[in-house]
Amino acid sequence: MKFLHFIPFVNRIDLTVLAINSCKNLWDNTILIDNSPDSILGPALKKQIDFDFTILIPSVPLTTAQTYNLIRKIGIEEKTDFITFMHNDCEILSTNGDSELVEESKKIFSDPESNIGWIHHSSKENEDLFCSYKTEMLIDVGEWDWLCFPFYYLDIDFIKRVRSKGWTVQPTASVICKHHNNASNTIKSDKLRAMINPYYFGMSETFMNIKWNQYSGNWPN
Repeated sequence: MKFLHFIPFVNRIDLTVLAINSCKNLWDNTILIDNSPDSILGPALKKQIDFDFTILIPSVPLTTAQTYNLIRKIGIEEKTDFITFMHNDCEILSTNGDSELVEESKKIFSDPESNIGWIHHSSKENEDLFCSYKTEMLIDVGEWDWLCFPFYYLDIDFIKRVRSKGWTVQPTASVICKHHNNASNTIKSDKLRAMINPYYFGMSETFMNIKWNQYSGNWPN
């Protein structure tokens, strides 16, 4: 089965190096998305890792939802069976945990009777710290809602839509990951992002309530 592994980047090259080094078994399939303002990822990595990664630099830095949709689009266009994804502040702690997720994904996603479309390392249903998505599910469910949830609640909205399409999510206990500094390192490392973040969060919470309480997830045409 064909797959690609994606890691997006905005800042914290130190944590990104830890993330990359924890998934060495996936390096040949890895695509890095550089959303940093000055496209610093490539030059910074060359000083620390001896591997020529595929690095995509969007014409402008993308929001979280836009980044996910770019990854989805690439996975579909490249005719993958599934894609794997991890946050750049994630570190896989279990030995060969990267390969374990891939092998489990191959086994589950190749079963024509299975409706599992999303596999991740955690018991939290909408977890995407390190996970895999079946491409067939991504096509069926559609894009992440980039208009209403550019940064927050996009995962909650997406899992609701996954369920509404009849797909299920499965955790895998064999893969252990660490989310450094209790998550949100991109925001914690940027004073401007930290300042405007509460406004995005509040806006997205409002849209979430409207979309799923007033419209039951179905926006008017």
